[in-house]
Amino acid sequence: MLVLTTLLFACDDPSFTSVPEHAVDGARIHPPVTMSLAGGFAFIGESTTFTVTGAAPDAQVMLLRGHDAPPGGCLPTPDPVCLDIGAPLTPLGVTTASAAGTATFTWTIPVSVPDGASLRLQALSWTGATPMSAPRASNVVTTTVHDPAFPVDFDSPDLADCVTLDAATGRAVTLTRTVDLASSGFPAGSVDSVVGYLAEHGEAGPAPGTSLVDLGGGQYALSADLESVDFTKTNPWTYDVVLTVEADGHTFESVQYWSFGAVPERTGFMWTGAGYVGKTLPDVVFRPGNSLYFDYWANLYGSASSPAPGVTLMSGPAVPAPYGDITLLYYSVGDHYVTSMNEAYWYDFSPIAGSTAVDAAFRAEGSCPDGYVFFLTPADVTGDGAIDWRDLDAIDLEAL
Repeated sequence: MLVLTTLLFACDDPSFTSVPEHAVDGARIHPPVTMSLAGGFAFIGESTTFTVTGAAPDAQVMLLRGHDAPPGGCLPTPDPVCLDIGAPLTPLGVTTASAAGTATFTWTIPVSVPDGASLRLQALSWTGATPMSAPRASNVVTTTVHDPAFPVDFDSPDLADCVTLDAATGRAVTLTRTVDLASSGFPAGSVDSVVGYLAEHGEAGPAPGTSLVDLGGGQYALSADLESVDFTKTNPWTYDVVLTVEADGHTFESVQYWSFGAVPERTGFMWTGAGYVGKTLPDVVFRPGNSLYFDYWANLYGSASSPAPGVTLMSGPAVPAPYGDITLLYYSVGDHYVTSMNEAYWYDFSPIAGSTAVDAAFRAEGSCPDGYVFFLTPADVTGDGAIDWRDLDAIDLEAL
């Protein structure tokens, strides 16, 4: 059923005195957004710039300030264009778009706007005499108003990486990451400097083996020497990136999280009759509890104890699971649920050819670059008359 309601705009332009809102079965109608609105930080008593792109060439473009709810009205054109900012709506200016469809608005934040206030803005464009002529609506931009006398806390996205460690280098690896502050809402050319440091998560002060370098242009580089990281303590490992940014004469502060996991390039298992034994690089360990999954959750094996560096006795069923059913293999340990990068594991296993000492071999894919998992043929490698963890420990996984 078509429902029409009327919304009164807080505007003197007669074109906006009656704008019906359309709904079909209660759903608002929105054509695809082709026009984009972007803006920077807003400070009380200072001007801020908002830029519209994607308008029609030479179109009239209006910047509107609204509220959270209820949503604004819809222009009753053949394809209704709806506003997503709530009434009352206040126009902040009208300008003509360039031949490229770009329009710029500069607005001085009134001193009456309180610190912390949230501004919801949306742009509307049209090509004829009134907004009824080929209208377009932009996305909504929400901007928080700040007091210029104090540093501003800003949001910076979490960062996630993963590394596959090989026997030749182990943790003798330096992990780097370049970050652009544009992802945090800083307009191009606005950043004067970036300073900061990396701290072990939850700890104070710079962590050893780390650096943060200002690259200019709103970019900075992070670096971490993995020899300073203990993946047997926490995997994935997380650094708190403590940032101070100077931009357009203001100070901004943030704490960003950089998490990275580690997996060994090669992992081996052998069934000894008493259970599985697992072998990895000593730089990582299997997840405590359930770490080796077959047929999803049908057969689970976990880390029980470690008789030697890199060797783990596994708990679990008294019989080995069919190798082809391998589903998941986890190396996550410690306080690792800090960011979305919260597990270091394999989840996709493709069979590959192995040596004569191997019952099954897989190329593993997951949250990290690819590696290999081998199920070794049970054998008395040491010649001591028994098959136990020492036999797997005597096998060079690099030779497989």
